[in-house]
Amino acid sequence: MKKQQGLTLIELMISLALGMIIMAATLSIYISTIKSSADTIKAARLNHDLEMAISLMGNDIKRAGYWGNARIDANSRANPFTITTATLNTTTAPYNFKPTDVNILSFTDTAGVAHSNGCILYSYDANSNGHYDNTPSDGTNTVNDTNEFLGFRLNAGKIEMRLTGTTTADCTEGTWQSITDETMVNITDLQFSFVAMAATTSAPVYSSALTATSRCWNLTTSASPNNNNTIDCTGITKTPTATTSAPHDIVVKRVVNIRMTGGLIGTDNAEVTKSMSDSVEIRSNRLYQITS
Repeated sequence: MKKQQGLTLIELMISLALGMIIMAATLSIYISTIKSSADTIKAARLNHDLEMAISLMGNDIKRAGYWGNARIDANSRANPFTITTATLNTTTAPYNFKPTDVNILSFTDTAGVAHSNGCILYSYDANSNGHYDNTPSDGTNTVNDTNEFLGFRLNAGKIEMRLTGTTTADCTEGTWQSITDETMVNITDLQFSFVAMAATTSAPVYSSALTATSRCWNLTTSASPNNNNTIDCTGITKTPTATTSAPHDIVVKRVVNIRMTGGLIGTDNAEVTKSMSDSVEIRSNRLYQITS
């Protein structure tokens, strides 16, 4: 009779040990794959939210200064959506002038956090009626279309869009609505600038340099503005050089650089952070005259 043979206790223990090692390695790979997939989904969600926000801001800012009365024979210096000096006029069109040029402002949000250049305000002719008032039946033309005063700001970790307002000089005035979900995404930085912005390397994100800049045309130097939140064309020699106080036309090509940084909410999402930027050229140049 043939003698039956089996595994010894030592062989069995070695086999079990090898099996456990293989199972542990397989489980580790599985967990790593699941975590990687979860991180990819989180990054995609963050990327989608930030791209949506920056696309919405860029597309709307491009419209700043649009005027329904801008025709071939129109005087663009009369555009009420690009003026900077308040002049109330209830007898001749366009009516009810206010300072409505594009403004980049710093402000303190509702959480008490100060944001440098974290707000942009502008206006445009949303209903294409040529002015920003409702033209009451009495003909006084002094009631503003409040939905033609728009803007964006960083407020308590979220980006807000302005729905109504009466001025482009106050980032706390008007009605604002969030365009990012503050329960999912925390916006840690939002900046606007009329001039180039240097690259930053602050952890955990890196943002590239933005080279676009606004320009003052019809000047001998064709100079750029001298700071990031106003467009200053004063103190520059005009073309042609004048010996009198005759008015000179100045054309301002306005470019807005936008930079933002955000991350996902949650202690396990601290590493999911992204920085995004864009340069937007406003389609309506600002035209005005100076005499000095």
